[in-house]
Amino acid sequence: MRVEQRTDSEFAGVVRTRSGRRPVAGVTVAVEGVGSTDTDAAGRFHFASVSTGRHAVTLRGPRLTEVRAAEGF
Repeated sequence: MRVEQRTDSEFAGVVRTRSGRRPVAGVTVAVEGVGSTDTDAAGRFHFASVSTGRHAVTLRGPRLTEVRAAEGF
């Protein structure tokens, strides 16, 4: 039997406020080369498959200063 190594990752999380750590709904989370999704009422987001490597991740939404970071998967 041969075990194959995954070439992608699942990426999920919760967007929270800095002060108070409350979940933030309606934030768009975008992963370069993958797509985007909006956080739900509990601030959660989920990407089922992100290819291995570095991707720019951007968070944007109302009353939110856009945040962009390079993340390794």
